[in-house]
Amino acid sequence: MVDDIHLYLKNLRGSAAYWKTAHNELIGQIRCLGPPHYFLTFSCNDLNWLDMHKALLIADGRPNEDPNELDICDTTFGGNVSSSSEPTFHD
Repeated sequence: MVDDIHLYLKNLRGSAAYWKTAHNELIGQIRCLGPPHYFLTFSCNDLNWLDMHKALLIADGRPNEDPNELDICDTTFGGNVSSSSEPTFHD
């Protein structure tokens, strides 16, 4: 009976049996192929995606603002970033 439950739960994402199966498969791949040579991470292009701007405005409680008119530098840095290409130095 316990083996039957494990067989059922190993296909249920998030269960302990699922992660145990995924772990065993990963260890098997590493033993056969060796450790990975590269590790890549990916993220969304949050400064240029219009859908991301809309979602951030909704999360910030401003769903009626136009995301096309959103100034990311002003919003993110509180207006402390100069829009000119010349560097600014402060004493």
